[in-house]
Amino acid sequence: MTGKRIPLVLIPRYTSYIGDGEFATAAMEVSAAESAVVHVWRSRLIGTSPTVLVAFEESTDQEDWTTCTGGTSFDPGERTETSKSLTLTKRFLRVVVTLGGTDPAASCFAYGYLNGRQN
Repeated sequence: MTGKRIPLVLIPRYTSYIGDGEFATAAMEVSAAESAVVHVWRSRLIGTSPTVLVAFEESTDQEDWTTCTGGTSFDPGERTETSKSLTLTKRFLRVVVTLGGTDPAASCFAYGYLNGRQN
């Protein structure tokens, strides 16, 4: 059983990303949580052969990042909201959106809740 649920917004509605590359959110302190459920949505992709991947990463120092258990790279699909259950073992959490192709663009959002640790 988990503790208190804490609301979480990692990417506000509707955040747009433009250009080939990685876009990482600011790190969020999550040491009081043992897990998270995050819902991710993305728009139609624009560009020539565009691709998008979303990944959840955690870190103890905001320098070295590793993929969260349950947070491997995925494409949520066009105008589809996809849920991920994450196990949190480190102090900080972030989302990384990676766009590929020529002149790619997409809008996204990610929200959910943290499950607090049991005392």
